[in-house]
Amino acid sequence: MGKHKIIFFSILTIAIITITLILTATNNVYFGAQKVYRIYLNGESIGLIKNKKELEEYIDKEQLDLKKTYDVKKVYAPYGLEVKEEITYNTKIDTTENIYEKIKQEESFTIDGYKVTIKSNGQTTSESDDAIEPKEEIVYIMKKEDLETAINQIVLSFVSEKEYNAYLNNEQEEIKETGEIIKNVYIEEQITIKKDHIPTNETILTNAQDLAKYLLFGSNKQTKYKVKDGDSIESIAEKNHLNVNELIIANPTLAKKNPLISKGQELVVSLIEPKITIIEESQNASYKDVSYKTETRVDPNLFVGETRVIRAGKKGVSLVTTNIQTANGQIRTAYNISSIEVSAPVSRIVAVGEKTAFVVGGKEWAWPTKSGYTLTDSYGWRWGKLHAAQDIAGLGCNSPIYAAQSGTVTVATFNSSLGNYVKINHNNGYVTLYAHLSQIRVSKGQGVSKGQVIGLMGETGFAMGCHLHFGVEYHGRTINPMLIYR
Repeated sequence: MGKHKIIFFSILTIAIITITLILTATNNVYFGAQKVYRIYLNGESIGLIKNKKELEEYIDKEQLDLKKTYDVKKVYAPYGLEVKEEITYNTKIDTTENIYEKIKQEESFTIDGYKVTIKSNGQTTSESDDAIEPKEEIVYIMKKEDLETAINQIVLSFVSEKEYNAYLNNEQEEIKETGEIIKNVYIEEQITIKKDHIPTNETILTNAQDLAKYLLFGSNKQTKYKVKDGDSIESIAEKNHLNVNELIIANPTLAKKNPLISKGQELVVSLIEPKITIIEESQNASYKDVSYKTETRVDPNLFVGETRVIRAGKKGVSLVTTNIQTANGQIRTAYNISSIEVSAPVSRIVAVGEKTAFVVGGKEWAWPTKSGYTLTDSYGWRWGKLHAAQDIAGLGCNSPIYAAQSGTVTVATFNSSLGNYVKINHNNGYVTLYAHLSQIRVSKGQGVSKGQVIGLMGETGFAMGCHLHFGVEYHGRTINPMLIYR
């Protein structure tokens, strides 16, 4: 073989070896595809790992404190963590420990539990408030049975345990003449419960008692009050912007009727903000007074403003059966389904003077509705706000509303809360308010007489059922309307 051929084949051999080495190296870098897992947290990639199961096991192994706190056997990845398999040529793979630390800094891990969803319909028990929008609330619990236990505790905060058990066991005695029976008890909101991985950065209620407190007060934090000398249930409630019923509900150890307190006793005075609404529908039969009318006869021997009673009036009595709906212990609606006269009222006859002279003496107030009514929400604190009126129901829509005293109409209009309403200035420091009317029968500036029809009962504005919202002001400050009838 010639010298040139030897050199040529030597160079060719070296070239082939070199190319082979280059191709081999290139294949290791660019053609070594491998299966990995890309980790996304809240939609953002935080790295690649080789083993998905290894990450899950590492999270569970490291979160010993969570296991101890919630008495669970396993801890899971947080919400927002997504693992996607992919094929890559990239050699930059993260360690499981590194990915774990990134997750730990950004999000909280999850555990086995239950997600409770409470969907409200937007109603509220306070008719003086503006209507609220429907809303959804999430509560996290550890045990499914805690929900039923807590709800039963809430029900018994508003419904007598003895009466409720009789209702559940179908052991209620039928009303023979007078009395009351429960027709139905239910929760107004829609409640669903679902087993899920629940986030540990949220409040998780681990027992039925804490859940009941949260559902009743809207929080597990409670304000306490220590009873002092001279305190009464009424004065403690007033100091803390509660009504007596709310104070009793907040303290289950107190008797529902004639509760007793002692010096040094601690009472819960937190504002009740129930997350659920317990509806009780009941039927009540009771004897009710029927107001008598007053007839007047002119006596020429008396001065104007002077009166003389010729015959005392006597109230009648009717047996009235009423359907009542309460929401968390507050009467929402009441309407009479029957009224049987037991004894007729006897009219009062009064002689009035006609001689010219100045008017003397006080003014007698007329009741603003006809007889057979039911008193529902009274004047006082309710859900942390002052209900500055007496609600009167049970007479049905379009029953007459009367002026409680003579005076001048100062307001006869509509607004979203009070609906159709009338205000009358009685020119003696008193002003009366009549709200939720279906119709207004007077106008601003008009003079009215005591007992004159000024409108009809309705449910306009923000009202739960037909009723009269009757308010009284004295020298610009609201007072309990029932005080003027004492």
